[in-house]
Amino acid sequence: MNISENRWSRLQKYFEGELPPAEMDAVEKWADESSANRSAFAEVKKIVEAVNEAKLNKGKYNVDIAWENFNTWMKAEKSKYRSLKIRQLTYNAIKYAAIIILAVSIGFAVSNFVNNRQVLAEFTIDVPKGHRSSVVLDDGTQVVLNSGSELRVFFNHEHGRKVLLSGEGWFDVAHDPGRPFLVETERFSVEVLGTSFNVKSYPDDYMSHFYLSQGSVQLKNLKGENLILSPGQYVEITTDDSFSVLSGPGEQTILAWMEGKYYFRNESLSAIARLIERAYGIEVIFETPEIAGEKYTGSLNVDEHVSDLMKKLMITSGFPMNYKLQDRKLIITSH
Repeated sequence: MNISENRWSRLQKYFEGELPPAEMDAVEKWADESSANRSAFAEVKKIVEAVNEAKLNKGKYNVDIAWENFNTWMKAEKSKYRSLKIRQLTYNAIKYAAIIILAVSIGFAVSNFVNNRQVLAEFTIDVPKGHRSSVVLDDGTQVVLNSGSELRVFFNHEHGRKVLLSGEGWFDVAHDPGRPFLVETERFSVEVLGTSFNVKSYPDDYMSHFYLSQGSVQLKNLKGENLILSPGQYVEITTDDSFSVLSGPGEQTILAWMEGKYYFRNESLSAIARLIERAYGIEVIFETPEIAGEKYTGSLNVDEHVSDLMKKLMITSGFPMNYKLQDRKLIITSH
């Protein structure tokens, strides 16, 4: 759908009640003329409603500045200026509406609203620890990003469809036989035309993981080795970049993080601690270092308080430990 800057301004004023009655009627008549108009009408309504909701939560972030950033982008887009870059997905934007993430709080381009548009060539999405984010890229690819993840997006003539991922993300790639979709991490890359898969590759984790849900993909490590996968296959990539195809825990378990749930099978407490830090946005400290190597099998649900998780650990782990929460730090000790 395409919409001019002038049309965008009128729709914004319509939803904010700033148009005279005759112009309000004209906007409604325009919206009824076609499905494309109705779609644009609905999208602008989402943005305005999200911003108005955010205004009710005073002090979280400056919505007026956010709107100013958006309007600046609109002017830059019209003059074909493309050097804008995006940083810092804020928690507040994530909390209120995904559309604010993309259009308001970080000044992202709602590129479908501009006539004769050109795709924003490069931007970065940072998801803070303690939060998850869902975005739709310009080509229609859907991406869900886990806490503490960063996604750099390059969509242009030189790179085609390319993203750099640090962290964990689930991708449902829009099919485009003329433009392969490339995901690169520190340890490996994957190239697809259109499929869905999960990538987990945090820099501070010993293992990276890849799971293919649908389609067929080719993984390539830094050694130049290639691996062709079929749906349902689960791969570990170690720090020496070696591939190991495993019998995975099952798609429901692998993708449970998108609902804030995690499952462990004989995992060390140090590995679970890293996950706790990302999921809850707190720091974990082991006052008794040797306890970090203890193994645990169980689950974590981030909708529960971290104290509930620690109580389950203490009951089911089989080793003695205590914990305390202090200044957003989880301090773990043995008895």
